[in-house]
Amino acid sequence: LHAKQRAHTIAAQAARTGAEQITADAMTGATPKLDTGQARAAALAYLRAAGVTGTATINGGTRVTVNVTDTYTPVFLSSIGIGPLTVTASSTAQLTPALEGSPR
Repeated sequence: LHAKQRAHTIAAQAARTGAEQITADAMTGATPKLDTGQARAAALAYLRAAGVTGTATINGGTRVTVNVTDTYTPVFLSSIGIGPLTVTASSTAQLTPALEGSPR
């Protein structure tokens, strides 16, 4: 259970990290859009830093979906030959434009 929660947390954080990568013109008042190359690169860098493998996909220019695959060796079950086990998780973060804290 802990390994699955960890994988999901990593996927969610990587997706959020990717969704923070917006195009420069958003700073001048244009509608925010993801810099797709930077968003994907940032999400994958987060996965590498966390020591897991996975994918990052940009959907519609506003969503970053991250899939994580990790393995772990259970402490007690490994004593009877079970493990390592694979866990997977995914998460999506969406870029939502806001004005004074409210979505627009």
